[in-house]
Amino acid sequence: MRGRSFAEKKGSGIRGQGSGKQKSKWRVVRSEWRVKNRKARNKTASTETGEQEVSSLPRWYAVHTRSRHEKLVARQFLEKQIEAFLPLHTEVHRWKDRYKKVEMPLFSGYVFAQFASGSLRRQAVLRTTGVIRIVGFGQRDEPVPDEQIDALRRVLESDALLQKHRYLRVGQRVKVISGALAGVEGILKRIKGNARLVIAVEPIKQAIAIELAGRA
Repeated sequence: MRGRSFAEKKGSGIRGQGSGKQKSKWRVVRSEWRVKNRKARNKTASTETGEQEVSSLPRWYAVHTRSRHEKLVARQFLEKQIEAFLPLHTEVHRWKDRYKKVEMPLFSGYVFAQFASGSLRRQAVLRTTGVIRIVGFGQRDEPVPDEQIDALRRVLESDALLQKHRYLRVGQRVKVISGALAGVEGILKRIKGNARLVIAVEPIKQAIAIELAGRA
């Protein structure tokens, strides 16, 4: 399946031209990647400096929405001048005697929004119709790393074929070094000799996969 974002559908995004046909090369950047270890290091760093300070810089967060409210929530965010990102993909649905292509959220029940912790925009997010909560642990919002949002944008803009994939905690970390997805990092997954790049979104524990040129 191919994907795009809600912003692109409204004309504010940029799509690549023919980039999906370019071959991409990749290399290993870390032999082992453990999400738990990275989170533990971040937690240790914050406790060493005392209480965690509220950042004034905007960060990306995953916003949990009611079922089938993702597009409505994203639209309201844009109306409130809140930066929003809703990855979409095309599905073919059967409607009685015909088939129809429908754009569906890539991650059902989630919209990404950018705001500063403790800001008025955060309050506006929570007051938006269709929003359930901001994804986090306890009373603390869990930001989505910028590189993961960037990787999702790059994949959608490249028009590459993608598919949903189970969330991976451990694997061989690789980085694409050429082609339309140069610079994108993910976990290498080998399936029948073919190499796939799995891009995980940590806070929502979901992932997508794209096929890499060549064999692993």
